[in-house]
Amino acid sequence: MKLNQQSENQVKQLQAQLVKLFPQCSNNNRHTYSPHMTIGQFENEEKFKEAKSSLILNESFQFPVHYIYILQRSLDNDTEPFHIAYQLPLGSVLPPINSKQLHSVDEKLQQFFQTMNLYESEQSYQRKQEKFEKLSSCFEQIFNNDTLHCFTHSFLPYGSFRIGINGQDVDTVFILNEIKCDNNQATSFDEALRELKHDPTGLNDHIVDLLETQINGTMKNEILHYRKIQALFPIISIVFHDQTKVEIFVQIKTIKEQSNVQTCQDDFDGEEFIHGVHDIERLLIYVYSPPIFQHFLTFIRAWAQQVGLYGQVYGYLSGYSWAILCAYICHKFLAPIKSLSSIEQFSIEEFFSLVQQFFST
Repeated sequence: MKLNQQSENQVKQLQAQLVKLFPQCSNNNRHTYSPHMTIGQFENEEKFKEAKSSLILNESFQFPVHYIYILQRSLDNDTEPFHIAYQLPLGSVLPPINSKQLHSVDEKLQQFFQTMNLYESEQSYQRKQEKFEKLSSCFEQIFNNDTLHCFTHSFLPYGSFRIGINGQDVDTVFILNEIKCDNNQATSFDEALRELKHDPTGLNDHIVDLLETQINGTMKNEILHYRKIQALFPIISIVFHDQTKVEIFVQIKTIKEQSNVQTCQDDFDGEEFIHGVHDIERLLIYVYSPPIFQHFLTFIRAWAQQVGLYGQVYGYLSGYSWAILCAYICHKFLAPIKSLSSIEQFSIEEFFSLVQQFFST
């Protein structure tokens, strides 16, 4: 089944980006990439012709895509079935684990998590999602394509909220990134920010003040406690009346002028570090199967909290450190994922086999 031309071009662009991320999975140069969907296989040409008329679509259709699956098989054996090498989540937030999650785990394992109260309630997740969307919307009111031509902005989640597990707060980062543009394209807002960029502290304070004004103007009646923290990056910490806590790290990247030549991080091969975001994205790729990793990390975090071994402020491992350990165990000991059914049928016995590997490693 072929795609329309626009969709085909977009999928080819996506595939080209994936090849850069996973060059080890693109060793087969015998065929050019042709985006399509295989909806059936037939033993011979005659049976295909019999079924062909029923496979014709008169109208196009759309469907949501939550994951990209990188398939792999031996280069020397075309008859060998593909297995899933990587399962890449799409979207800014990984769906939280629960008993209704698509492509989740075995029913008995879900029942165990429900009995142990390890799943986050739908109400709790919705409160976090609502706060994130409201903040994103209020920032968009002032930082957008109409007000800025020489800067771009992003508001991204990371940490437990990004991973889709139950955490105490919503960790986010607001990024303001200067891009190259002609002076005649600059808006008055661009010019004001450019004047401040030679004073990083002043620029940081100005952006934080703008964010604070937007937050108070939109969500003031919902806020219980608010404070600004000056650390490696400026931080805005908010506690809402429903006890949802949001922390916003502010990261600003400007073009530096050196010897009258403008240089920007985008000119280099590597991407500039974004607080918390790139670490989490690499982690989700490394674990092979995010749904299994989510369940595993949730269990290990609950154990660490129960026995009092959780929390960087107390001298123990932080949530991210526990996530790294769990990702390592998943990467090393998780059996190859042959199909989606192997994820959906990931049993409670297999789960505790991973747990055993964790405590014996």
